[in-house]
Amino acid sequence: MSVFSPKVEAALAEAKSQYTNRKPRSQAHFVSDATQKMPGGSTRNSLANPPFPIFIQRGWENRLLDIDGHEYLDVFGDATAGIYGHSHPVIQSAVKRSLETGLKLGAHLISEARFAETVCERFGFDMHGADTACAILEVMLGGGGCIPVTREFVNMLREEARRLGVCLILYEVMTSRLSPGGIAPLYAVVPDLKTLGKSVGGGTSFGSWGGSRRFMSIYDMRNPTAIPHAGTYNNNTLLMTVGQAALTEPGAYTKENCARLNEYGDKLRVALNEVARKYGAPMVFTGMGSMIGTHFTDKKETSFLVLREPLFFDLNVTGIWASRGGTMSLSLPFLDHGDSDARRVVEAVEEWVVRRREVLELFKVELRRTAKL
Repeated sequence: MSVFSPKVEAALAEAKSQYTNRKPRSQAHFVSDATQKMPGGSTRNSLANPPFPIFIQRGWENRLLDIDGHEYLDVFGDATAGIYGHSHPVIQSAVKRSLETGLKLGAHLISEARFAETVCERFGFDMHGADTACAILEVMLGGGGCIPVTREFVNMLREEARRLGVCLILYEVMTSRLSPGGIAPLYAVVPDLKTLGKSVGGGTSFGSWGGSRRFMSIYDMRNPTAIPHAGTYNNNTLLMTVGQAALTEPGAYTKENCARLNEYGDKLRVALNEVARKYGAPMVFTGMGSMIGTHFTDKKETSFLVLREPLFFDLNVTGIWASRGGTMSLSLPFLDHGDSDARRVVEAVEEWVVRRREVLELFKVELRRTAKL
């Protein structure tokens, strides 16, 4: 039996122990309140983080404060949805305007068409169409660790879809943040339909899809054969106001700020990979722009998940609020703080690599052993 597994288990036990000891109030709330009212104490399993989740009392800029009084630098970014941080002035102003005009009016809004126009202009919902069968592609896997596909693959799929009369759909729920038009322009690909979500809503619940009139006209209720598309929260006033402000007002996610945040993320990714190379750590940081994935591997195309948990718990104890899956999603407040937040992330990862160096060395041995099997 490999000595690697017991070492990982020991490192994880130590990290969880430190995590637990620092958060007695979160643990108590989880046991006495949350688990009594919700199955497993959570409505969002991806944040459950056994042995118990951390309960946050406040957020501002790219910082969080838990109920035990610990402050965190947020690199999780609510799984790419939190691109504006937790207190962006443009978002706060839009929320106040929306509250003043009323919530859930149960009617059509002028702001609805304006926001739709903005989304169409920004993400190019004016594309050509094909027939009923479809191919769906997420050009960079968000939940899969920020692994981009090759341009050759995207071009091949586009051409094959066109040749076969198949509708090509791009899933851009996460990657819509990577340029003013999403990831599609970065690959010079024109899909027939695309889906959007997360960051486009300015921090409110949001999801949409769109394409050419040929496709979208099937929802036009002026047509007697139209497909119904109802939804109580489809055009809620808060989303219409906040989403419009988030995409158009100065200081929000403008084209310029999008480019700056992507540059910031690219530099951070380079710095993190330099740490891995410096210590010979079997780690690779992947992604594009403001999205960064963490992988434990000696190859770009292979990833092992076993060390992600010790990294998550150890970083949390040092005040880095990260994803348990290793994905980082940067927010606009990083730009306001210069390089200081990036340095803090790099230093925290470097300290972890040094601290867990024995485990990482054993992991490399394990990689070589399994490669021979």
